[in-house]
Amino acid sequence: MGVAISTGTEPVDKTPPPSLQQYSAGSTHPPSASEARQSLGDLRRTHSALVLVQSHVSSKKRLFLSMSPAAALPIDVPSSSFPSSAFDDQAYPPVLARIPAPIGGVPAPPDFAPSCLFAVLYGLLVPLALYRSCARKSRNLIVIFSLVVIVERVAFFSTRAAISRSFSTSTRASPAYLAYAQSTLAAGFVSVAKDLVGAVRALLVHEPVKPPRVTLVPAPLPSAHAGLPRLLPVSWIWSRRQSASASLAGPWMTRERERVAYETASVALSLAFLVALALALSSGATYARALFFESAAAQTVSLRYASAGLALALVSVVHVLAYWAWVRNPAAVALSSVLLISAVCTLLSVVGIYRLVVVGLLTDDILSTDAGSLNGVGSKMAFYVFHAAAEWMAIAVLLCANARERFGAVWLLSCGGSA
Repeated sequence: MGVAISTGTEPVDKTPPPSLQQYSAGSTHPPSASEARQSLGDLRRTHSALVLVQSHVSSKKRLFLSMSPAAALPIDVPSSSFPSSAFDDQAYPPVLARIPAPIGGVPAPPDFAPSCLFAVLYGLLVPLALYRSCARKSRNLIVIFSLVVIVERVAFFSTRAAISRSFSTSTRASPAYLAYAQSTLAAGFVSVAKDLVGAVRALLVHEPVKPPRVTLVPAPLPSAHAGLPRLLPVSWIWSRRQSASASLAGPWMTRERERVAYETASVALSLAFLVALALALSSGATYARALFFESAAAQTVSLRYASAGLALALVSVVHVLAYWAWVRNPAAVALSSVLLISAVCTLLSVVGIYRLVVVGLLTDDILSTDAGSLNGVGSKMAFYVFHAAAEWMAIAVLLCANARERFGAVWLLSCGGSA
C-alpha cells in the first residue's frame, strides 16, 4: 500500500490504498468487503510499525543525549535536528503480516484491575513464604524456590498494571516488555512443577516408615490352634504381607537397587524439567524478533509448543509417580501427601493445557482485539482464570502445607533426602 515508514526526516507517504482512493474520489461504488478488510489490515500493520519505530527512535535519542556533552544543558532538541542515518542502521524492519499472539495479550486499561488483584494476592503469599523459609521446621528448597516465583510475580503484575494505564501505544507494545512477559509466563509453571520432583522422590526413597498400630482384628486360625482367641495383631499381618511382597520382587530387585533406580529417575526427571525451562525462556527471548522476522516467528511458535508439551508430559509423570509411591507402600506414605502433590499437578496441568491451546495463535496486529489476537475481553478472562489463577492456587497449596514434615529437606536437582 502507499504508507512508508520513516525514522528521521524522510517524508511519509500517506496515500490511502487504491480501493479507498477510488471511493474518496467520488466513486458511487464503495470498495468490496475483501478490499476493505485488506486495506484495514494494511493500515493496522502500518500503525504497529510506526509505533514500534517511534519507540525505538525515542530510546536512541535519549541514549544519544545522555552521551553528549550537551546532555546537562536544558535544551529541547527537535526531532528534525537528528539525521535519520544515526538510527537507520538499527531501525526495525516492517512488522510481519502474521505474528505470534502474545500470551495474556498487550496490557490495556481493562487489565489494570485484575493485574492489581493478582499483585496483591501474590503479595499476601510473601509473609507466609518468608515464615516457611525462615522456620527450621518448615524450611526446604520447595519453599525457597516458591518464594522466588512469588516475588517475581509481584513485580510482573505490578509492571503490567502500570503499563496498562499508559496512553502510549509504543509503551504498551514495547518489544522489550513483550519479550520479558512471554519469558516469565512460559517459565513460571515449569519452575513450580520442577520443585515437585523432590517431593515425589522423598516419597519413593526417603519415606518415613511408620510402625503399624497393634490393633486386634478378627482373623482365621489354623485348626491346631482352635482353642486360642480368634484375634491377631495387625503387626503380624503386616509383616506377613511385607515378606510376601518382598518374595514377589525376586532376588535381583533388592531394596538398594530399587533406591538407585528411583534416584536415577528423579535426576533424569529434574534434567528434563530444566530442558523444558530453557525452551520456555528461549520462546520468550525470541518473541521480540518474531515481530519482524518470519524465521524468528516460526521458531517462537515451535519453542512454545515444545516447552508447553514437554512440561505437561513431565507433570503427568510426576502425578503418576506420586500415586505409585502410595500404592507400593501405603503404610509408609501418607495419602494426604499424595493428594497434595495431586492437587498441585492438576492445577499446573490446567496451565499447560491452556498454553497448548493458545500458543499457536497468530494475529495480523499486535494491538488488534480480533479473535485469535488474545487481546479481546474473553481471551483476557481466560488468561486470568486458566493461567494466572491456576498458577497462584498451585503455589498457595504448596505453601499452606508444611513441605518439610511431609517430604523432608529437598536438595538441588531433587537429589537430597530428609534432613
